[in-house]
Amino acid sequence: LSGFHVPRHWLARHAEEPAAFFESWVRAGSHRRALEMVAEGLATCAACDNLVLQRIRATEPELAARVRALDGVQLAMSPIQPVVARRSLEPEARAALAEALCRLGAGVPGDAPTGLRFVERFVRVLDEHYDGTREILRVAAQVGGPAEPPTRRRAKRPRRAR
Repeated sequence: LSGFHVPRHWLARHAEEPAAFFESWVRAGSHRRALEMVAEGLATCAACDNLVLQRIRATEPELAARVRALDGVQLAMSPIQPVVARRSLEPEARAALAEALCRLGAGVPGDAPTGLRFVERFVRVLDEHYDGTREILRVAAQVGGPAEPPTRRRAKRPRRAR
């Protein structure tokens, strides 16, 4: 979603055709790999999860220095990183776990839960919180370019102008 449909949605909202901006689309396979591809010159740009970018900035400053977030461009419009539990976990245990997670960081704004870097707090997510995601998919489906991400293939290095 974030690496393929969200950029198409952003372009559509600005009355631009994806084909006018991108010669091709490459499936990176992960947000980290997308950042590496930009840093290596294999891609011009990539949408990236903020949590991944923050972790790379904190732990790999040499990689972070080779990419730059675009000022004023926010792509996300939906909840991120859901916490999942196995389906067989009893409903009471799932509810207790959700309640405990929501209590973490519920104090002072900006207080991160103990031991969780880059996480400010946990919140309950309702189906309507995904309305932004549904809107991204609806608008992205109306623009040109491929309707689905390309199949995974190895990215080639860009040709250098002579």
